[in-house]
Formats: sequence, C-alpha cells, structure tokens
Amino acid sequence: MSRSPDNLTARPEAWPRVRFADDEYRSRLSLVQSEISARGIGAAVIADERTTWYLTGFGSASPIGSRARPRVLVVPQDGEPTFFVHESTAVTVREMCCFDDVRTYHALGGAPVEAIAARLRELGGEQVGLEIGGQLRSELTAGELIALRDVVGPTATSDVAPAVWAVRSIKSAAELDRIRLAGELTSRAYVEAFDRMHPGMTEQCAARIVREAIMEQGADGAWSIAVAGHGDYVRVDGVPRNRPVASGELVFIDCGANVGGYWADFSRAGVIGGPSDEQLHYQQQIVEATAAGVRAIRVGSTLGDVARASGAVMERHGLEFSSRAGRIGHGMGMLVTEPPDVAEDVEVPIAAGMVLTIEPGVIRDSGIFHAEQNVIAQADGPEVVSVSSSELTPIT
Repeated sequence: MSRSPDNLTARPEAWPRVRFADDEYRSRLSLVQSEISARGIGAAVIADERTTWYLTGFGSASPIGSRARPRVLVVPQDGEPTFFVHESTAVTVREMCCFDDVRTYHALGGAPVEAIAARLRELGGEQVGLEIGGQLRSELTAGELIALRDVVGPTATSDVAPAVWAVRSIKSAAELDRIRLAGELTSRAYVEAFDRMHPGMTEQCAARIVREAIMEQGADGAWSIAVAGHGDYVRVDGVPRNRPVASGELVFIDCGANVGGYWADFSRAGVIGGPSDEQLHYQQQIVEATAAGVRAIRVGSTLGDVARASGAVMERHGLEFSSRAGRIGHGMGMLVTEPPDVAEDVEVPIAAGMVLTIEPGVIRDSGIFHAEQNVIAQADGPEVVSVSSSELTPIT
C-alpha cells in the first residue's frame, strides 16, 4: 500500500480537515483485513460511501459522486486493495487515495461488475464479503450485487458489515480530535442560538438559527431539528413546521456540527418565557438518568450495563422511556447514528475509543425531556465532549 514519493498532493495539508496521513488509512485497512480474515472472507466488496472514504482517503464531509458512477473498493485478506472508479474522477481519486491500485471504467449507469468479479477471482477465496446488512449503504444496487454474485460463481457470500464496524466503532486519536471539535462547535452554537431565539418564531426558524450558528463556528456541515407545541412532542423526529411557538412552550433542539466528516449529536432545549416548575422537575430527573449512563461507560463493562444504569434512575423516578427510540444511545462518528446500540440486551464490551451517545428521554404534553451527551470511552473513564449546559434555557 505505497504512495509515490513525488505525489505531494497526497499529504494531509492539501485537504485540511478532509484527509488524514497515509499511516492512518494503512492502519485502518490492516485492521479490516484482519477482521475479514478472521471471518474466513477471502475478499470484501465495499461501496458504502463513508466507508470507502474511511479506508482510502478519497471523500469529503458532503457526500460526493453520482449513482451513475459508483466507487467500489475490493479489499483482500492481505496486500493492496483495488479501487474501481469512473474515469471522470480518476485524477482526484489517485491524488487522495492511500494506495496505488486505482482502476477506471468508462460506462455510465452502474458499477463495472465484470471487472470487479475478475479481480475477486484473481484473489481467490471461498467467501466474498458484501454489504448486505449492518447499517452500511452500498452504492451498488441490489441488481448489481446479485449480478456480481452470479458472475463470481459458486463462491459463498457473507455480510462484511460486522468486520467493518469492528474497526470503525473504535476511533483513532486523530478521529477523536475531530469529534471533540465537533462537540465544542456544537456547544458554542447552542449558546449563540438560544440567545437569538425569540417568542413568535416558528419551528423552522429555530432549526435554521441553530444550523446557521453551527456553521458560523466554523463547522464543515450541520444538521438540526426543532420540535415544539403542547402535546406535540411525540414529533421528536418530525420535520420542523411553519408554526409560531407560543409562550410557555418548550423548544426541543437536536443538532450537531460536522468536522472533517465526523459528527456531534446532542439535544438541548429552551422554553419561551422560561420553564415551569413541572418542566424543570422532569428535566432534572432526565439529567440525572443521563449522568448515570455516562458514569457507567467504563472499559470492560458492557453497553447493557450502561443502559441498565440509566434505566435504574428512570425506574426510581417512575419514568417511562417514552421517546421510544428502542435504545438509550448509539455509536457516533462518520454517521450521526452508527453501531453499536446502547440497550439493555446488548452485551458488547466497551472498548477505549468508542464514542457513544447517552440519551434516555421522557415525553409529556409540556415537552420532551432529554439531555443527550456525547461520550468518549477512555481507559481512565468517560470523557464528555458535549459540554454545553443541559439546563432548560429561558427564551425571551
């Protein structure tokens, strides 16, 4: 997996907050190769756009490319991978890719199935790993995956997602630096955004204020939702409406900054005119339940332990986990939501470098009470990167 020494544009400074050093990608590829080897996979076909960026160095915070010109990475058990890209993007791909075997194709409308199959036959092996589950989204169509399987022949196929997530779920020091900065920018944006909110604004306006505040902090991307309205808080994942927010209503915000492809994801809330005693009461209880989950993030413990720690506080307060997310947290990185799930039936051990959200929530007519935190699991304990206050902010 070498780079031509005179290809100076491959250096990270050519693409600040986009590309890492070559050694970062080589380490990732080596770890994925170890994982597929351990699973008996002779070679893996990977076309999930975030994963190809993660493994090759070619990509950006805003997904790039065309479904008519998919990029497909073939990763063998050992040796150099092969990256199939359309000829129109070959120059930049070769500049940014951490290895040399970049092959081009000419036709539009789909992947070069025959060429990919030929490479798989060269590599041999009794199993081919494909993206057939596990929250990866292949740029190959179902038809192309079926055609690839048919062309390769009797070779068995298996899901490569577990091998990919075994590596992607443990962040390197360089990745963690980007996640920390994403958390810092989001925290600063919350302060600015709540200061700009006002009575009579719409949900759409609130969501826009937050996105603009995030971008003003220097983020590479932003997402946000806003939910308000007495009795309407079950719309936690709803599209913000063109509806003015009335006095006494809680304005629930969930959002995050992107830094070099890595996201923050945490919620905060304000109340028009200031919170009521009832709203303060529920928020204090959910902050306590969230803090219990954060404290339980210890290397060697399990994700189930974390969920149970948070759930015990909910139970003590007589609270039902009524935001109905099916879990009290999740992994985070190049996706806002990625494996692993934090839930009572998930006994996956916590490892240093995992980045988790902790977000028990309860919905009442007066609001959704939620105080999500983004946490890095460290050998010496949890590191919270969502440092803004979890208290309800008066909006005046």
